Amino acid sequence: MESLNCLSVDSIKLIRRNQLLLSLVRGELIYLTIKDVYLEPKIKDSQIEAYRETLGISDEEKKDQWLKQNDLDWLSFEDLALEEMRIKEYSRINFDDKVESHFLKRKNELDIVIYSLIRTSDPFLAQELYQRALNNEEDFGTLATQYSEGIEKKTRGIIGPIPIQQSHPLLAEFLKSTTPGKISPPIQINNYHLVVRLESYDPVKLDDHMREKMSLELFKMWVNKKAVDLMQELLDKTKETKTLDE
Repeated sequence: MESLNCLSVDSIKLIRRNQLLLSLVRGELIYLTIKDVYLEPKIKDSQIEAYRETLGISDEEKKDQWLKQNDLDWLSFEDLALEEMRIKEYSRINFDDKVESHFLKRKNELDIVIYSLIRTSDPFLAQELYQRALNNEEDFGTLATQYSEGIEKKTRGIIGPIPIQQSHPLLAEFLKSTTPGKISPPIQINNYHLVVRLESYDPVKLDDHMREKMSLELFKMWVNKKAVDLMQELLDKTKETKTLDE
């Protein structure tokens, strides 16, 4: 990127030493990529006004004071206010054709689950609680409140709704393979023995919201890869200079 050519070898070394080089390159890459994305004037003005409100600088005096305190001109402020919206628009335009395949790869990680959980470090207690819940001797939620050793004891054992990817991989695999209402024999994960009942499993759909989420993920992946490549080019510049000096 031409904008980074102004950095001297010493500057690159200094920025890298402070672990800021990648974030600098990434930020500049995003800025240059989205700065010319067109937004409808009404949408643009509305977003800028909303951003000013979130900062509490709706009136002109507060706005001018904020700009001065942050050493920004108005055009730079607009760029800040519109960055998120420009990223969304750029992602929609440039990655929409890849959204469906990316969604299919990610789908099983994004499905939403609700499940009940009893977690104990005692394997014998876990087996006893499983039998009591299975035979309807006591309500699952009551058992979780009395015996579970995790935060789920405060919610009567209920976990979710959450994306299944937020669960431990072994637990996620179990949830994918079981049926709602079925209580599992205790399964061991790390030092705990879990009694689990799936309450609901809701596969995600590729609606408008999910299309936006997937396109943003693709944009982020592209930016991260490109930024690493650009950073390496800068680092190579320092190596070349060192070789010449030698």
